[in-house]
Amino acid sequence: MGIRDHNWTLGKYNSDQVNLLSEHVIPLLLTSKYYDRSVAYLKASHLNDISLELLEFAEKGGVARYLIGDPLDYKSLLAIQKSLANGNKPEYLRELQEKLIKILCDSNFNVNKDLPNLVLQYLIASKQLEIRIIIRAGLHHEKVRIGRDDTGDIVVCCGSDNDSTSALTGPNRESGILVYNWAYPGTDYWNTHGQPSVFDFERDWSNENDESFTLCLDDKVLDKITLDWETRKISRDNLYQRLKELQIRTSVDDRNLRDYQEDAIEAWQGAGFKGIMALCTGAGKTFTAITAARRLADYWTEQGRSFAIIVAVPYKILAHQWKKELSLFFPEVIGCWSDFPNWKGAFDAQFFSCFGLHSRPSIMTVVVVNDTLLGKDFRHRLANIPINSLLWIGDEVHQHSSIKYRDIIPPADYILGLSATPWSSGQSEKAHLLTEIYGSIIAEFGIKEALENEVLVPYFYQLSVISLTADETEEYGKISGKLALLLANDLSNLSPSDLIELSNLVRSRAAILGSCSEKLNFLGNFSKNKKLHHALIYCAEGAIPSLISNEKQRALEYIAGIFNKNGWSLAKITAEESLQQRELILDTLSKGEIDAILAIRVLDEGFDLPLCRHAIILSSSRNERQFIQRRGRVLRKHPSKNNATIFDFLVLPHKSYQEESWAKNLVEGEAIRIWEFGRFAENSSEISSCLDFVFDENPEELTRIKNLVESRNYDDELTELLGNIHD
Repeated sequence: MGIRDHNWTLGKYNSDQVNLLSEHVIPLLLTSKYYDRSVAYLKASHLNDISLELLEFAEKGGVARYLIGDPLDYKSLLAIQKSLANGNKPEYLRELQEKLIKILCDSNFNVNKDLPNLVLQYLIASKQLEIRIIIRAGLHHEKVRIGRDDTGDIVVCCGSDNDSTSALTGPNRESGILVYNWAYPGTDYWNTHGQPSVFDFERDWSNENDESFTLCLDDKVLDKITLDWETRKISRDNLYQRLKELQIRTSVDDRNLRDYQEDAIEAWQGAGFKGIMALCTGAGKTFTAITAARRLADYWTEQGRSFAIIVAVPYKILAHQWKKELSLFFPEVIGCWSDFPNWKGAFDAQFFSCFGLHSRPSIMTVVVVNDTLLGKDFRHRLANIPINSLLWIGDEVHQHSSIKYRDIIPPADYILGLSATPWSSGQSEKAHLLTEIYGSIIAEFGIKEALENEVLVPYFYQLSVISLTADETEEYGKISGKLALLLANDLSNLSPSDLIELSNLVRSRAAILGSCSEKLNFLGNFSKNKKLHHALIYCAEGAIPSLISNEKQRALEYIAGIFNKNGWSLAKITAEESLQQRELILDTLSKGEIDAILAIRVLDEGFDLPLCRHAIILSSSRNERQFIQRRGRVLRKHPSKNNATIFDFLVLPHKSYQEESWAKNLVEGEAIRIWEFGRFAENSSEISSCLDFVFDENPEELTRIKNLVESRNYDDELTELLGNIHD
């Protein structure tokens, strides 16, 4: 992999939009053959952050040069000038070198604690890292990174960021510019914005700058460091393994749990290591579960017993996120889904390493997608893992609320379910099955608590009240009548064809609300007068009449045309896009290369994009889980985000039909969603006043609806039935 293979953030950047460590520093080390850094300070925290990558850089033969500044007053500078003129090394440099020797060559230092220093020693001893000190009257305060590979490709970053954790991944606001020499072909851009930094570094490194002095470390110091390294008799592979284990331990120690997360783990333990954590989207379910898993695994391996952790998830995009997070805590994580065609061999190898005849105490870590879980190849292997040495974690656990999963998921001694909404209030059958498999809900942390504890960002709920036309209302009423005829029967006796018809009718009725003419007119004016960034637009399914032909057009495409016409840059994510396409689209949104994503259902759950700050809800079901998941998409915290905004519509029937029972049900369903979204918003009083106006002639009905929402008692039997069909 060369420098050109990475997707660099070309041009102006800032740390609110770009993680400088993961998107600049680490990719430069992993793709470059030569890495140059000119900076005022080299912080120990930074060495901790990049030690593994430095080792990988060295393994492929990389050579790094660090030009480090140090502040001096004018008197000290004159003393150094005099010392150099007399052919002597300045006392100042001797002191620095003695400090370096003490850090790197202390035979009594704690190997586990000071491993990053050992990495530094290894690189210096292998002549793959050279450090020079640059001094001047004042401080060498430059911050430049230069990466080059064997093909001649060069990347230059010039910015405000020091090499410290707070600058690269922490709260600091840093900014700069990134350029590479293959950008803007046929122009002079590289020669004016990139090449000068390369020239300046070489001039400073060679001590050819009349305004400063560059000092090399003494050969005797380098020889002592090299000899000390050789006496340690530590191989590069052993050093890498120790560093990986240290990173795993410190990952658990450094990412402190919040009180509610610690309480959730204690509640799970108190329930006999069985139960469901119902933590709202954005509250850190994944990290809570991984911490619990790491503690268990550490306990049993310390007792001399191997331990297995299996995480089951519904979607590949979510599986990739779990695999990435688990890799911070466990040395090897096996992915069992179609992206890893050799997963069976990897599974078998790790199983025999952990539980084979001559195995040693170790940890087996697996992420499996539900489709693979249902297959016989995985089930056959799963049956061999001892249930007393197994932690089973089910993420988005509501997906397991059917008999087929009850018969497959093992009765492990340790079992944990995760979901923001395991089941809605009316879903009794789903609740029974999930409780049978995973146990009861043992910890809850809802959106109210998350907002109060600043776990999520506050949000504004912008509501527009619109009406269906007479024709739209009439069509909505006809479909409602057909639904009523089907529902007049015992739901448990409906045939498969009846269930399909029922689902299609519900979708068709929802499409009327999602693409009604007044809503589309509103979007035209809205998109013309306002442009959002980092936005999600939830569209309706189905088709609507095209503006340019007699044929019908997919609602999503029609809505995309409205936004495109007014200068918005969009992408879409539906069931048709591959995982790779979805990840690319999400990446372009996070980088600000597009304004918004149009989605149909698929972004209700299973992806993490904290930068999202706006949601436009054109279509929504009456399902509580969908409410919470969609709201949670945009409320996740991010350093650049102070709040979020959700745009929604309250759709009323045409006034000619307001007394029909199905029309009243429509208003009730809309009001339930509106109050669920609005009651925790920053402008909740405004939403309440809007509902007061809608229910002006029937305030008792509004009171009943608010009570339903606040008691979470508004899902009906139809909602549960349709939820089971769609799941």
